[in-house]
Amino acid sequence: MLRPQLKSFSYEEYAKCLQLREFNLPDNEIGGKVSILAEALKMNMNLQRLDLTNNRISEKGAIALADALKTNTGLQNLDLRGT
Repeated sequence: MLRPQLKSFSYEEYAKCLQLREFNLPDNEIGGKVSILAEALKMNMNLQRLDLTNNRISEKGAIALADALKTNTGLQNLDLRGT
């Protein structure tokens, strides 16, 4: 199980993680950086579970995630509790 700090990751680093099946980022206060994650979601069809609980995701971030999910057919569980 990978639990990185999103604050220190770049889009390119996320793109390298295309083999991940589960990605847990609870309590990271990703806020405006959720768009970076959303872009990576567009490419990662292997990811099945994403935990973004308690991350203060803005409306703009939620829209970016929703847009990514239009093309991502692999994600089965997206946890947004407390965001």
